[in-house]
Amino acid sequence: MVKLFTDTDTDITLEEAKKYGYELISMPYLIDGIETFPYEDFEVFDYKNFYDALRKGTLPKTSAISPNKYIQYFEKEFAQGNDILYVHFSRAMSGTFNAMDIAYKELKEKYPERKLHLIDTKGITILSNIIVKEIGDLDRRINNERSKEKMMKMLAEKGKLKTSEKSLVKTSWKKRNMQ
Repeated sequence: MVKLFTDTDTDITLEEAKKYGYELISMPYLIDGIETFPYEDFEVFDYKNFYDALRKGTLPKTSAISPNKYIQYFEKEFAQGNDILYVHFSRAMSGTFNAMDIAYKELKEKYPERKLHLIDTKGITILSNIIVKEIGDLDRRINNERSKEKMMKMLAEKGKLKTSEKSLVKTSWKKRNMQ
């Protein structure tokens, strides 16, 4: 089985993640020295207060999650025999993916048969959000593992999907290539 993952930098809400079948990785940010993990520290994002603070001149800072945090997210799926398809925000925007690489390398030793498939949206927020929802819709329409394997193969052939054993995510998603 392939389990979908995405992260909070794609601006998907917890409710939407559940609707589309995603496990949600919380990417932290700091405002006024307070570190916040979206949807771990709260269930509903308070957009009004967040953007009011930005309008007043507060600038949030982001930070990468640790390899151990990635292990916490991924290991339960690998232990259940599942592979992972992680549709994430742009690798070029954060060092957090170096931590993911370290975590996967460690997990691969323990679960050598498991795979981490990656789709780099090459964007953040709304651009990533659209792609995450498209992949989620596609996954929901596919109701059996054989068809999901076919979808994964098609994505790989079109250069939109990379497995973690190869060079990690060097391509971007383009909806027209799925037709």
